[in-house]
Amino acid sequence: MGVEDDRMVVDEFFATRFTNKDRARQLVHPDAIWIIPGTLPLSGVFNGRDSIFDDYLGTHTDNFETVTSEVTRTIAEPGVVVVEYHATGRTRKGRDYDTIYYYVVDVADGQIVKVRQSLDTQYAQHTIYD
Repeated sequence: MGVEDDRMVVDEFFATRFTNKDRARQLVHPDAIWIIPGTLPLSGVFNGRDSIFDDYLGTHTDNFETVTSEVTRTIAEPGVVVVEYHATGRTRKGRDYDTIYYYVVDVADGQIVKVRQSLDTQYAQHTIYD
């Protein structure tokens, strides 16, 4: 698999992770790891596809009345794709949310094996949780 194949895997994952979870799950290796830095309630290391989908992706949008997101850029090299991701919405506390996330996504044999997520944790803490 080449760079463009890796980019297609990541693009499809981000396009389907909330709308077609079965397809998105197929794109994530069973032993994948997802890392979120900081001390937010959602921060931590999610080990394995089930934890990624059940403990993180399946719950993190619960804090929002509305949320939309868009991949604004991807940069790829062999085995890794970097994603710039713009999210906007309204929190359950009535606050507007507008921020950029970055993901460094390792891909092997057509599946995502590791994600290191980066975000403004202070902004998220203040806007979502405080």
